[in-house]
Amino acid sequence: MKDLPTFDQYSVYLSFFESEIAETVNRYGMQTTTNDVALIPIKVSDTHLALLPGPEFSPILYRGQNEFHNVCKPTLHRPMTKEAKLIAILKKIEFIETIKSNPVVKIVNDIEITPFPNKRYSIRIDYEALAQHYEFKTNHLDLTRSKEVAMFFASTIYDSNKRSYMPFSEDREVVLYKYNMQLALMLNNGAVNPIGFQPFPRPDLQKAFSIVFEENVNFNDLPIVQYEKIVVSKEDSKKYFEMFEGGSKLFPEDTIDDFAYEILDSKSIAIDVVELYSSRYQLSKKFILDSIKKEGCSIRQNVTAFKTIKDSDLLRINEDIVEKLNRRLHIRGVALPYKSA
Repeated sequence: MKDLPTFDQYSVYLSFFESEIAETVNRYGMQTTTNDVALIPIKVSDTHLALLPGPEFSPILYRGQNEFHNVCKPTLHRPMTKEAKLIAILKKIEFIETIKSNPVVKIVNDIEITPFPNKRYSIRIDYEALAQHYEFKTNHLDLTRSKEVAMFFASTIYDSNKRSYMPFSEDREVVLYKYNMQLALMLNNGAVNPIGFQPFPRPDLQKAFSIVFEENVNFNDLPIVQYEKIVVSKEDSKKYFEMFEGGSKLFPEDTIDDFAYEILDSKSIAIDVVELYSSRYQLSKKFILDSIKKEGCSIRQNVTAFKTIKDSDLLRINEDIVEKLNRRLHIRGVALPYKSA
């Protein structure tokens, strides 16, 4: 009998080192697919799987930044007032709770993958990671399996007002991180979070993973983190900018980006979100409302609504997702322990 590998089991047959050969054939002689957009299923629970981006055997995750910070933390743990942090959390909750009813999420929730007889799985939807990829503050730090994607983020400047990327106008020192997830799992050093394929395209296109850690942890100080400060010329910046079409290949228009930005830009918080947060964390509703007011925000009655999607568009999206999965799945199983009668 076979089953999908867990993330720990999957880590065993990752290569030790970063190289093109190691990405293709690992130390056990296992050979991977030549499909460069393959999705590798791993078991994350008895009922759910995650679909990881390739290369299947590469142990290295990357992170690119256009400048070095002495303290590198997820956005939710960066300096801000307590009130601003509360607003950020409430906005993230509104985003997550609302997209759960998005019809595209329902399409992915209803997909059943049967990698082996009598083994049926649904795709795990990582709502926190989705929020991170739509610019909400979370305790996730973005990583990618693609060095080129990391270099795009290292080699461009993000204009938060225009929500667009620009190439450098002059040579600039940047930083490229490397994180060995095999060592991380072996040493239990950092919480590697496989994101991969999701109902919306950003994590998939960015070959996304993340690290989840607590407020007092500095990514730079983790013993298995390596980083290199390099000078990117304006010509190389332009090369990476054009490679990903100014970012549109990594941030394509989709069914929820306008919805996400409306929440992010809003100066008000939905009362339903306040009540949910108050109940979930046993906090005084008055304390939350006072904090919202102190931060200059108001209260509204309704949560933000995403645009209605036509039935014909939903049918097309459904067909597209199923077609992609059929074309991209690269299933590798592990033998289940033998049980005598």
